[in-house]
Amino acid sequence: MSAGIFVLNAESAKTPIYDFLDIYYRNSQNPITLKIALTDGSVKQYIDIKQHLPSDAGEYYQRFIESFERNTILPKVTLKRTASLHSDKGKGLVLAYIKRDKENGIPVAEGLVLFKD
Repeated sequence: MSAGIFVLNAESAKTPIYDFLDIYYRNSQNPITLKIALTDGSVKQYIDIKQHLPSDAGEYYQRFIESFERNTILPKVTLKRTASLHSDKGKGLVLAYIKRDKENGIPVAEGLVLFKD
């Protein structure tokens, strides 16, 4: 499975996130197993910490989210699952919320984000 994650900052998520995800979902070259997470602040600051990561950013964050899914109540959320939830009005979307640790700047799982409508 190829490594991949779609990271969106929390401010952008105040608009319909499906507008952002639709571009990825419709491109057949993107894996539908792409993980999705929200960040506190600019996405750039999460990608620019490459020198502090043990692997490339996509692979690191994919493993990070998978660990979050295994060890918490975060449901397994992929691009495919998100697209199917979008068409099911009876269910809500829950994504991981990532923040940077104040002491060393590495990403930490802050909690969950529940979307309404």
